[in-house]
Amino acid sequence: MCVCVCVCVCICDRFKDYDGSLLSELVSMQQRAPGAVYNALIKENFSLTDVVKLNRAMSYLPSTLPTVIFPD
Repeated sequence: MCVCVCVCVCICDRFKDYDGSLLSELVSMQQRAPGAVYNALIKENFSLTDVVKLNRAMSYLPSTLPTVIFPD
């Protein structure tokens, strides 16, 4: 769990607009096309260290996150 906290402290601002659905999609994309995700992160000026930390943190997440629906 410490890994996720360390990653969050370093790069959480870049993912502030991500909800569970987008995070789930990112994990799915990383599993299907890791090279494309890597290239996109590098284009967004992520350091290699940030990419490795993010990859490690995403490995703790299931490939499909549960959908939570909040009532209006």
